[in-house]
Amino acid sequence: MTDTLWSDVSEFQVAVSNSYPYGFLAFRSNDGNYLDHRFAENMAWCHGARASGRLWGFMVYYFYRPGVNGAAVLKARVGTPDSRLVAMIDVESAGGAIGGNQSAQINAEFEELAAWLGDPRRVVGYGNVSDLNALWPSKPSGARLIVAAYGSNPSYPGKYAHQFADNFSTPPFGPSDINSADGMGVAQLEAMYGFSAPPPVQWTEVTTTMNLPTISQAAPGPSPFYVQKMQADLNVHTIGGGATVLTVDGSFGPATTTRLKQFQGSRGLAQDGVCGGKTWAALESDPV
Repeated sequence: MTDTLWSDVSEFQVAVSNSYPYGFLAFRSNDGNYLDHRFAENMAWCHGARASGRLWGFMVYYFYRPGVNGAAVLKARVGTPDSRLVAMIDVESAGGAIGGNQSAQINAEFEELAAWLGDPRRVVGYGNVSDLNALWPSKPSGARLIVAAYGSNPSYPGKYAHQFADNFSTPPFGPSDINSADGMGVAQLEAMYGFSAPPPVQWTEVTTTMNLPTISQAAPGPSPFYVQKMQADLNVHTIGGGATVLTVDGSFGPATTTRLKQFQGSRGLAQDGVCGGKTWAALESDPV
């Protein structure tokens, strides 16, 4: 029987890297109004991993807080969603800080995410049985859920996956949350989420067809995520090299330009501060 696995991470773990072994990843965007500090790095990596074929999809989630539209915060952080992005609402009592029937607000945010993504199948919920019953007793029809239970695997209406441990050692994160879609393979999950986009192309095709834009300080590209991806890749190549570690913020400023030129020089490329096809290819190669 096939069980598809994926990790569930936040700023409490290191940023994801190419050592991650699974084809799907879940990571946090926000806790109410609080913005997860690893979001930009994880999102940039996921965009690149989708383009290269390393990931078949990914999930961005937020921790529900009463009185805060966490869905709107997530949408603002993501921007235009990837065609294989799933949004998840994390419904927990936070040690008793959240109580009472929250169904009205949670359902409104669920519908907002479904409209944004164009398909309610691409929105899921998460929680343990007790919190799901107490905080979200009335759920949208057909809502799919990931149920957290360590040491057991309870049945629950709408459950398709099970978070079975919070200390499962997974590269590069170390001990962290791990999920299993029990008895479901990738094709079944793709169908359940309603994914209809064509399969991802290989990285060599992406670089040669210039699907990754040429970016520079003067022309940072159509989305800040390309700059974030470049910054995250540059940071990978700083290991052991003593170079400045960049803040992965999507801002193509002087520090990013300087660091890019340093990297280009280390690879025998023109030190022009422009990230085009050859520089992208070098950034995706293994660190030296």
